[in-house]
Amino acid sequence: MDLILIRHAQPAATSIDDILIPVGEQQAQKLGHYLSTQPITTLLSSPFLRALGTAHIIAKQLGSHPIEVWLELHEGLFEDYHGYGSSQLQERFPLARFPADMHEASQYYEADTQESMFARCQSIIERLQARFGQDKTIVIVSHGGMITYLLYTILQIPRTAPMWFEIDYAGITRVRFHSKEKRPSYPPLYPSIETEVLSINERVI
Repeated sequence: MDLILIRHAQPAATSIDDILIPVGEQQAQKLGHYLSTQPITTLLSSPFLRALGTAHIIAKQLGSHPIEVWLELHEGLFEDYHGYGSSQLQERFPLARFPADMHEASQYYEADTQESMFARCQSIIERLQARFGQDKTIVIVSHGGMITYLLYTILQIPRTAPMWFEIDYAGITRVRFHSKEKRPSYPPLYPSIETEVLSINERVI
């Protein structure tokens, strides 16, 4: 399974949940054009406007590909937040498909801790691995902080060794998971490889 982790394109900077600015829309267009050359099977997105706006532009470039919204892909929050509900988002982003448990009028998001972020990312990885097969290519449009935590989780980096992965607006990070049957190995120096990091913060704009 290949994961293409994309930080949303450039938004305004006035609130927790901003729309894209014109430069961001252009970035998303270029992302979509690039991804249209890739064997994309599934497009996932955070429910926040800057991510969904990016994903929707990409989806159009992919031939009106549906966007599956996962609430747990939202950015880490320093305080509780009431965001847009599914009805408002559906009107703005008609290609999006929202989870049945998302509220129509307003969605509540609880403030995060390091523990909750790690738990959320572990749940995301387990859900991906349980649902998608070895030959799938999954695009995830999310946020810089969330992508950093996902990489922490995927690479099993100890929490006592903090580091930051610099991911620019519209930056692409690629990770490949190998099934047990297809894991490459280079003995005796390198053991069987479960995960490959193919790129970090790749730019196509």
